[in-house]
Amino acid sequence: MSDRDDPRRSPRRPIVPSRRSLRLSRRALLAGLALATRPASAAPPLVLRVGTASDGGSFTTYGEAFADAVRWANPSINVRLERTQGSAENAALLQEGRLDLGLVSGEVAHPLFNPAVGLPNDLKVVSVAFSTPGMFVVRAESRYRDIEELRERPVVWTVRGSAAALQARYTLEPLGLDMERDFEAIFTDRMTDGVALVLDGRASAMWGVGKRWPGFIAVASDPRGGRFVTPGPEQGQKIIERYRFLHRAVVPAGRYRRQFDAIQTIGSWSYLLAGPQMSDEVGYLLAAALHRVEGVSASLAGGVLADGTIGNTLTALPRAGSLQVGVERYFREVSAIN
Repeated sequence: MSDRDDPRRSPRRPIVPSRRSLRLSRRALLAGLALATRPASAAPPLVLRVGTASDGGSFTTYGEAFADAVRWANPSINVRLERTQGSAENAALLQEGRLDLGLVSGEVAHPLFNPAVGLPNDLKVVSVAFSTPGMFVVRAESRYRDIEELRERPVVWTVRGSAAALQARYTLEPLGLDMERDFEAIFTDRMTDGVALVLDGRASAMWGVGKRWPGFIAVASDPRGGRFVTPGPEQGQKIIERYRFLHRAVVPAGRYRRQFDAIQTIGSWSYLLAGPQMSDEVGYLLAAALHRVEGVSASLAGGVLADGTIGNTLTALPRAGSLQVGVERYFREVSAIN
């Protein structure tokens, strides 16, 4: 009788796999399933070329926050920021198809969407970027408290032809003022060059735009401090009656050092515009991503994106039919428009 037939021999125990071998088997199974279901070629990421501006302006700050936020909301969208000379160049590059999206100030967008001006373009609005309040900054100890007191004084208007300088021209014209005739005009090569001129006294004031404009931050953060000069209530009414694309704007308290009260001034909306080559599908995806960002924009990127809501976009449209078709389709799906 063999050992195998010996009844006294204990029955053989079944082989039980260890926990480690079970984990390895499970990993192998999942890896195999992943390989089996992986497409032959993964879809390439969607790359969007976005025109901003030169260093030191609000467009640069917004562009960086926009790229991070869209990447968070939809990782399949890759935003590639491209430095430009600002609004006018962005509008031209969009029309030529060399950009997919571009930041364009209200002052530059106004004639593009104004049928009376008749400028040919196929640009569409994806979203408002932010409200752009305009104002002067002076040294805190200076005597200047209204615009009239700055007449015939040296004033920095930033870069000639920039959106900030253009807004200054629109703001002054209804008040009977000209930035070069009535002031000692200083134009700089870069947006940030005027800070030193104000702080060392070579300039009495500097015009700028934005709720967190880098030039304003630099002057306000200097130990000598800064103070802001804006149009008064009656002056503001004259401005918005003359130019409907300008509106009353508020800089909330605390945006700049030692700014304890909200600042009332005049401003315009800056836009995120799409070129004619942007498909409706891409516009839809981008609108959905920005809507997701809207829910957390107050805490995302320091609030830089907080103005870019669906409501603000619809309110600030430069004319009927200016919304990008894919964006409009998304707005209808979420019942923002009928």
